[in-house]
Amino acid sequence: MRSRNNQFVIRLSDQEMKSLSKKVQKTGYSREHYIRTLLDGYVPHEMPHADYHAWRKALHGYTAELRNLAALARLTGSIDGDKYEEHYKAMADYCVSVYEILVPEKCSDYDKLNVKKK
Repeated sequence: MRSRNNQFVIRLSDQEMKSLSKKVQKTGYSREHYIRTLLDGYVPHEMPHADYHAWRKALHGYTAELRNLAALARLTGSIDGDKYEEHYKAMADYCVSVYEILVPEKCSDYDKLNVKKK
């Protein structure tokens, strides 16, 4: 038996329906799930960018390499500065490229990442 036995009809203008449909599509929810989420007091978030998981994996690789270099530096008391800088620059450049995709209107704002544009 259904746990949701109550229905209601709501009338929307064309503009309101477009707005609702656009917001629902960004979340990946059904229209009903989107409205129930709002009723529960939550603001549904947009789905992450299609390349999110690939970006996350790449950043994880960079940070793992930097973590390994830092651990080696602690053990030996020295650090391979060139190798560390190479990985740092690669990670910083990657962060800039992701930032440019996610926030294209602010792609000239590199101060937040402390990286200068090439």
